[in-house]
Order: sequence, then C-alpha cells, then structure tokens
Amino acid sequence: MAIHIIKNLLKKKDFKHLENIIHGKNFPWYLNPVVRPKDKLYQFTHVFYYHKINSQFFKDLKPVLDILKPRELLRIKANLLFSTPEIVEHGYHLDYKTRPHQTAILYLNSNNGYTRFRGGKKITSEKNKLVKFDGSLWHTGSSCTDHQHRTVINFNYIL
Repeated sequence: MAIHIIKNLLKKKDFKHLENIIHGKNFPWYLNPVVRPKDKLYQFTHVFYYHKINSQFFKDLKPVLDILKPRELLRIKANLLFSTPEIVEHGYHLDYKTRPHQTAILYLNSNNGYTRFRGGKKITSEKNKLVKFDGSLWHTGSSCTDHQHRTVINFNYIL
C-alpha cells in the first residue's frame, strides 16, 4: 500500500486558525499513555471524534475533512508530546484495529520528530503536511529534541 504525502495541505488562513486553537491556552488536553501504559510513556491527547462527536472543536476540522472526504469517521485524536533529551520511538502499532480503514496524520508543527513505518520509511514532522496510508500499516511516532513539543492530529476513517 502506498504512503501519500501532501505538503501545505490547508490554505494558510485555515491552518493558522487550527494551529491557534490547538496550541492555544484554552485548548483541553488530557494525559494518556502513548501506546501502552506499561511502557510508561505519556502524552497529552484530545479526542475530537470517537463513535460520535466528542469535542466542541470538531467543527474546526472541517477544512481537513473536506479534503479527506471520509464516508465514515472512526476516530480523530490530537497528540502532543513534549521534547525529550534524545528521540524516543513509541512502539509500532495500529491506530484502529477492528475495521479496515485509512489513516491520515496532520503535522501541526515542524520538528525533528517523525512517523516511521515498519520496513523503514520515515516521514518527518513538517507543519501543515499530511501523510495518508492504509490503516493496516504498522507505524510508530516519536518525540522530538529540537522543539518544545511535537503535535499531530490522527484521522482514522473509511473512504
């Protein structure tokens, strides 16, 4: 399955709006394990959607959803990881395991963190870049060392 990368996904004003909300001081973040609690790696998350609209900020994702054109949403979740002294990969995983689906990751800031796919392909974190791939591809995220934090939004959906 191909991995598709789209740089400058959103118009500047749409991206800036989303970035200002998510990196704003009033955006609600929740502490959760990165992949598995036993690994003792934690991140802040915000669930926009999971089986129903959960977040008052769901409407702010409309420009991205207009591009992805999902037939059905499964989950949309933002992840914020603080920098670490050395880059830490979080473990290969599938975001959503119960149904065949597509995954897209929107990078909200540029840093030296990345998404790596089993087999070696590595996608760097660049602001306003989207990577789309079949949800059955095992992948891992990482922390970063050159920025205060790494922020992404994961979209799991059916075309």
